[in-house]
Amino acid sequence: MVLGASGFIGRWVARELGAFEADVHLAVRDPAALDALRESYTLTGAPHVADLAQSGSAAELCRRLRPAIVFNLAGYGVEPTERDERVAELLNHQLPRELAHALLQHREPSWNGQSLVHAGSALEYGPVSGPISVATPSRPNTSYGVTKLAGASAIASAAALGLAAVEARIFTAYGPGEHATRLLPTLIRARKSGELVALTNGDQRRDFVHVAEIADSLLRLGVSQRVGFRVVNVATGRLRSAREFVLASANVLQLPAEQLGFGLKPYLKEEMWHGDVSVAELEDETGASPRLTIEAGVREAVEFMRLKGIL
Repeated sequence: MVLGASGFIGRWVARELGAFEADVHLAVRDPAALDALRESYTLTGAPHVADLAQSGSAAELCRRLRPAIVFNLAGYGVEPTERDERVAELLNHQLPRELAHALLQHREPSWNGQSLVHAGSALEYGPVSGPISVATPSRPNTSYGVTKLAGASAIASAAALGLAAVEARIFTAYGPGEHATRLLPTLIRARKSGELVALTNGDQRRDFVHVAEIADSLLRLGVSQRVGFRVVNVATGRLRSAREFVLASANVLQLPAEQLGFGLKPYLKEEMWHGDVSVAELEDETGASPRLTIEAGVREAVEFMRLKGIL
């Protein structure tokens, strides 16, 4: 079962599961949104309409479907318009708690992998002056980071009672399906319109990860037979500046340099600055980690969108 199946990363997880001919169940709030994605993303799973912010909704799905594994891609607070702290608490904290305890009761006994693969966030760490590993203390400075961390803690409590679960802390995702306000879609839109793009100086360094490789990592984690709860970083292990990402994307898109307004936009107050990201746990558990460079990843994203008529 995939929660948040019509979202940015959720659709790619659902797509990947379908490619392996899994019996997939897709939990969504708006079935029309899912239907609009089916052809472009080759989604084959059965839809289940659910308001996951409603207490008991996730537990009822688990009781009724008894999924071998749940991929929780539902969340709230990434986009600039998502600022309702009550909803953030419900989806980022209470939903994972409910889900974990429901899976303790309604597990599929024949499945040897994880019961729950939960999408976490790099923002759970908060600002870090040096390198990041899973041992780095978490000091989130955003509502999103705080509530996501609370959700992970709730899953860890359930895991102490016998649940096999993993939190994948995802770093800077990009690719087809991301929100229109994010960096790559903004650059694509500028290529079409000729508009000037207001950007920061771009000195903030990020670990940029193509969404298809994130989905691959989540599935690899899902078939792991390790017990208990742990956190892994889903990243490439290579930092690049936001400026480098913009310039590489502009090169692929053939976006003129005069449309790149570096320095026209201030840094966010809650901007996360950090050092290199360790992917040792991901590689140890799955035997792989994301490898695409920005240049290759952006080319793949653009090619996919053109092929599917999205671009």
